[in-house]
Amino acid sequence: MGNPLHFIQASDTSGLTALCTDQGALPGQYAALQAHLKALGLERWGTLWAEPVTGQSIPTGYASISWYTPLEGVGTPLSRLDADEAEQVRTELRRAREALAPHLDDSPGGAFLRKALFIPSADAVFVVNGRPVLVNWGLLPPGTDEATAPVLWGETSASAAPDGKPPLSSAGTAAFTASPLSDAAGSGSKDGNADQAAASATGIGAAGAATAATAVPTAGVARHGRWGLLAALLIGFMLGALLLLLLRSCAPQAPETPPPPPPPAPESPQDAARKAERDTLLREKAFWQGLLELTPCELRAFFAANGDKAPTAAPDGQEAMPAPPEHTLPQSPAPDGLPGLRLPPLPDANATAPTPSIDPAALTLPQRMERGTVLILAPVPGGAQQGTGFFINADHVLTNRHVVANAIDGMAIVTNTAMSGARRGKVVAVSDAPGYDFAVLRVALAAGDGVLPLPLCAAIGRTDKVSAWGFPALISEQDPAYLRLLQGDFTAVPEVTYTDGVVNAILQTEPRNIVHSAVVSQGNSGGPLVNGKGQAVGINTFIRLDVESNRQTQTALGSDAIMAFLREKGIAFTEEQ
Repeated sequence: MGNPLHFIQASDTSGLTALCTDQGALPGQYAALQAHLKALGLERWGTLWAEPVTGQSIPTGYASISWYTPLEGVGTPLSRLDADEAEQVRTELRRAREALAPHLDDSPGGAFLRKALFIPSADAVFVVNGRPVLVNWGLLPPGTDEATAPVLWGETSASAAPDGKPPLSSAGTAAFTASPLSDAAGSGSKDGNADQAAASATGIGAAGAATAATAVPTAGVARHGRWGLLAALLIGFMLGALLLLLLRSCAPQAPETPPPPPPPAPESPQDAARKAERDTLLREKAFWQGLLELTPCELRAFFAANGDKAPTAAPDGQEAMPAPPEHTLPQSPAPDGLPGLRLPPLPDANATAPTPSIDPAALTLPQRMERGTVLILAPVPGGAQQGTGFFINADHVLTNRHVVANAIDGMAIVTNTAMSGARRGKVVAVSDAPGYDFAVLRVALAAGDGVLPLPLCAAIGRTDKVSAWGFPALISEQDPAYLRLLQGDFTAVPEVTYTDGVVNAILQTEPRNIVHSAVVSQGNSGGPLVNGKGQAVGINTFIRLDVESNRQTQTALGSDAIMAFLREKGIAFTEEQ
């Protein structure tokens, strides 16, 4: 729980399918995976899996996932390392494979662990400080058969066997193919005869010895002649055996016929009932997933047409839901539109308007936060990534890099109550260093937009009172204004959400991690953590969940790191003590 996390990469996972268990999609079960490894005594291999921070869910999986690791260092793809470094990492992977392979059985825990080892390609293997780390784990390309897909480890010459067990090492292979002929070759005949010693060294078996014995002539033949005849017979026997072996190797081998499968056990009434119930649930799941792919307008039309109709009977007598209308995304978006989410029109003259003069002292803290905090919707393939940001100067908004990492053309929707309508934002700067999860958008404001930049303050101490401001999805999705915004009403503004708490700890990491108790959730990423004066002391970035104790901690990156990033990029901001 205590180790800070370091950013590896943000992945566009909208084209991948998440493997699932009864508890849901694999990337959402990171805490359960770590608990399972701990129960097996394999917690040292927990860092093999990167920790995911998922974006907004879409029917086929996740729109995007940002991956983090507690390991210190820069994440580098295994394929970019030189041969010596790559071999060291593969050695570490082999050790992990040997430790995990005995636990990949048919039990629920074994199946769960095996699913967690699936990655869509070897490019998902990263290296952090010499240690392998898997991203995109538990994900496969659509249409991949899980039963036949290999468990990928980034090996170039070999991969795990289909049953999940590691292949033999080179040392094991050598030991398996070694022959016990050395003892025979080192022994000689009892009477010192060279021909007999040579015959012994060839490894002749009992049948060969018996044949040689029957070839001995009668007692009246001289000793030298007997041994010459015996040697000739032995040589002939060996040549015949060699010829027989060559003929057998050239002859086509008949394929082995597998034994017939055992007859299926008769299905009990209880099994039949469970199967029928499962089929019904699968049909209902497909129905609701189909509805999730519809736009709000299509949903209204569908329920208007089917809301007063009773379910029709399926061929097997089960009730069936009405089929949702077909829904396809345009092949190429219009200039001012994107699949699933339109961008607001640009202000007149496509220019940034000056911000009206506002005296912060005349405003309450909630009024300042409403003007300074913004909702961000970043169009991504198949949906939108939701997050939060806050103004740092008249027309620039700071947010987390993982909020806009997969935004189409680097564009996003930005809005708050101080604007007369939703505005377009363009990503103009992102952080490169591991752990520095920052991005800046330049917003095209219009006349009358009374936004208020928030000053930054690096001074923060443990037990200080703080508050978190943002647009968590759990609350926004219940807000009628949020739904109208998604339908294209760019004058609709969701309500900004406030939670308060105290600073629990300040971890001296790079950058500093501020652990606090102001509750945040998905959608709060990029929002400000502020002190009682309304100064931003950090940016809320990730949460940690502990399943065993049912606890959650929130972490913000400190404003000292934010200011260093903004200075490096040449972006103006206000610093206060």
